[in-house]
Amino acid sequence: MASHYDNYAYKDYEKVCNKLDDFLDELKSERKEHKNDVKKMENTIDKLTKALEQSQKRVEELTNELLKMKSKNNRDSSNSSKPSI
Repeated sequence: MASHYDNYAYKDYEKVCNKLDDFLDELKSERKEHKNDVKKMENTIDKLTKALEQSQKRVEELTNELLKMKSKNNRDSSNSSKPSI
């Protein structure tokens, strides 16, 4: 025959187990949310990295174009037969 104390101990044990189950369910849910957040952040980082690479490429193209124009301008002005003022 179970004593009064055993009944209380078992009820307390059940309460603790239920709380633990709830906690584990909540933890699993939060972990899933964090995984989704990480995926979103990784996608954003990938997009920003691609955009940065494209911008760097465009800056390099424009820099090269500017250098060519400066070089052409220097050659044109040095070969000019026009008198300087």
